Amino acid sequence: MHAHRGGQHTGPGVGDADRFQQSLDLSVLSPQAVQAQQRVRVGLDNSARPADCPGSGNQIPAAQAWNTMWELRRLTAVFRAGRRTLVQDRELVRTGGMLSVVLAWLAHDLGDTDAAQAFATDARHHDLAAESGILCAWADDVAATVHLYGDRPKHAAECAARGLAAAPPGTAAHVRLAAQSARAHARAGHSDQFADNRRLAEQLAGALPLHASGLFSADQVRVLSFEATSYLALSRPRQALTAAEQAVAQYRRGPHLSPTRAVIAHLDLAAAHASLGDYEAAIEAGTRALDAPRPADAITRRARDLASSLNSTTAPSSARDFAARLTT
Repeated sequence: MHAHRGGQHTGPGVGDADRFQQSLDLSVLSPQAVQAQQRVRVGLDNSARPADCPGSGNQIPAAQAWNTMWELRRLTAVFRAGRRTLVQDRELVRTGGMLSVVLAWLAHDLGDTDAAQAFATDARHHDLAAESGILCAWADDVAATVHLYGDRPKHAAECAARGLAAAPPGTAAHVRLAAQSARAHARAGHSDQFADNRRLAEQLAGALPLHASGLFSADQVRVLSFEATSYLALSRPRQALTAAEQAVAQYRRGPHLSPTRAVIAHLDLAAAHASLGDYEAAIEAGTRALDAPRPADAITRRARDLASSLNSTTAPSSARDFAARLTT
């Protein structure tokens, strides 16, 4: 029993508790806004880097994907600026942060380093409100990659370690950050730290599928591909060759759910052959990479690196001619 006298609450009552509970689920967004929010969620669920869309026929230009994801991100910010319930607010915070991760990857694919880092930072700030840890993990995953391609391996290792600590155990992000940490330490020349993180990544990858699609995913082949890149950085071409051959074989047999990683695996295979002086095999692997679309800045940079190794004074003229093709 309870009563209200003169606007004052005079005692406890079940009805009050019920009303407070119902207010959490009471939507204050208009039906149109709720429908738009659902479209944002669907867009996020279907998001992938343009280079990672399944099948060469589904390659989405990075600029087009940017426009789509930017509009979804803008809508999320508009919703947060209006009235909403606690449940809606937490969902909007999480969605906004994940969309910023997508935009960070797209900016990286477009070669805009500053924008990529800015959106990764935005995603991390959203994690402070969402209190999930997963946003920080994915944000640090892309930040580490941007630092790697910017030739800042120590910064990449710091981001990867921070993301690995934030990632919930057993998630795709946890595996990705372990492999990312190994790759970053290899680029920094930290062989011991590389070995420790490589073992962790391989152990965690055992529970993953061989191939997976989507931006927020991880698979065993990606870990193999990261190992090939890492061994090249550590000047261990024979181990790089073994890892790259295994990755390429899986990508050729698989459903090609990650065309970008498949192309990079071929470029790593070519680089390993070139390091061992087998230029004909390097040209063959590099030719396969050339035959695939190259929508990502990361692929363009890898192709330039391969061209540099093929332009060695000891390389035959055929290798130097092929190097010219890689940079056009």
